Amino acid sequence: MIKYLVYGFGITGKAVAKHLKNENVDFDICDKNNKSEDILSPKEIDIKDYSHIVVSPGISPEDELVVNANVNGIKITSELQMAYDILSPFNNKFIAVTGTNGKSTVASLIYSLIKNGSKKDVFLNGNIGSPLIERVSERPKDSFFIIEISSYQAEYLFDFSPDIVLLLNLSPDHLARHKTMQCYHDAKTSLLDGMDQGTVLYDDRDFDIRSFDKIEKKVFKKDFYIKEQSFYYDASLIYKDLNWKLPGEHNKDNIAFSLACLQALGLSSENVKIALEDFTSLEHRIENIYDDGSLSIYNDSKATTFESTLAAVSSFNENVHLIICGRLKEGMNIDQFLKRLVEYKNIDKIIILGDVNDDIEFNSSGKIITSKVDWYEFFSGYLKKTKKGVLLFSPGMPSFDMFKNFEERGRFFKKVISSILKKTN
Repeated sequence: MIKYLVYGFGITGKAVAKHLKNENVDFDICDKNNKSEDILSPKEIDIKDYSHIVVSPGISPEDELVVNANVNGIKITSELQMAYDILSPFNNKFIAVTGTNGKSTVASLIYSLIKNGSKKDVFLNGNIGSPLIERVSERPKDSFFIIEISSYQAEYLFDFSPDIVLLLNLSPDHLARHKTMQCYHDAKTSLLDGMDQGTVLYDDRDFDIRSFDKIEKKVFKKDFYIKEQSFYYDASLIYKDLNWKLPGEHNKDNIAFSLACLQALGLSSENVKIALEDFTSLEHRIENIYDDGSLSIYNDSKATTFESTLAAVSSFNENVHLIICGRLKEGMNIDQFLKRLVEYKNIDKIIILGDVNDDIEFNSSGKIITSKVDWYEFFSGYLKKTKKGVLLFSPGMPSFDMFKNFEERGRFFKKVISSILKKTN
C-alpha cells in the first residue's frame, strides 16, 4: 500500500499536494488549523493507514503525530527530501546555504553570480523563492540548485547529499523549538550527515565541525576572506579591485562566502565581478526606500534576531535612528539587547514600538523613545523633526505581535513612510 499523509498545509504542504496529485499518488491532507472539509485534523488520523508522512518544516519532530509515525515505522519525509530524491540522479549540483543570518542574501548572490558566470541553468529554492518540489515536473538536468535551508527544514532531511554546504554563522534563534544552542547547532550541521563527498564552507567562530574531520571525501574550508577589495581563497589571490553595493561588514562576509562557493564549484570569470557590482540588497534586508541626500530611510524588516539588528546598525557611520519592535521569543532578553545598543556611538535614538515596551525595565536617559501609538501618527511627527542621518527600521524580533511575517511588516512600514512623504514633499 502506498498512501501519503501531507502534514501541514502551508506553502510547502500545498506544493507537495499538487505534486502528488500530478503523479496520481493517493494522499490525505492533515493540518492543525485548517477547518476545510477536505482537510483532516490530527485527531482524525490513524497513522497506520499511511506508508509515508510528508511533514512541513514548521511542525516539530516531537509532535505527537510525527512521533507516532516513527514508532509505527511510517516513512517520514519532507518536501525538500522528496524533491532532492527525484532531482539528484540527473547530474544536478546542490548548494545548501544555512546559518542564522544572511542566508537569503548569500543564496541570492550565489544564484546571481552563477547565472552570470555559467551557461548552465540555475535555480533558487528552499526557504527563499518557491518550494524545490515545484521544479520536479521540469526534470532539469546538469543544473545548479541553490537551496536556502532553515534549521526546521534540516531536521527533516534524512538522505541529503549536497555538493556544497555553507555554514554562515550562528546566534541564538528558534530556541523554543531547539531548546539549547547545542541542539540548534546540531540541527544546522546535520546537513553534513548525508554528504558522501563535497565541500563544506564554514566560519569556525560559530561552528564546531571537529567531529566531522575524520569523515572521508569531505573538504572543509574556512580560509577565505576579503581584504582591501581583494578576495583570497586558500591563501591565493583570486579577485582584486572588487566593488559592491551591499552595506556593512557582515555583507563583506556574505560576499566572501558566495565567492568561495564559486571557487569550490570551479567557476571563475570576470563576469563574476560585474555581477557582484550589480547586486543590490534584497527587499526587507537593509533596503533603501528613501534618500534625499540628508536623510536616508531603510527597511530591514528581515532582522528578526538581535544579532541581525546589531549587524545592520554597524553598517552605517551616520547618526542612526533605530526602530525596533516585535514579539520576544524564548531566550531573548530585551534589556540586555538595549544595553548593547546604547553602547553604539553611531546610534542617536532607539525607538521602541508596540507591546514589547511592556517587557522593558532598562532605560537610558535621552536615547530611548517608547511608543504605542499608531505608526502613521508616530512617524508623521518624527519625520517632521528628523531631517538628517539614517532612519533604520530593523526590528530585531519576530513580527507576530502585529503581522503574520516579516514581509507583511516590511511592506506596512514602507507604505506608512511612503504615505507620509507624499504629503510632506
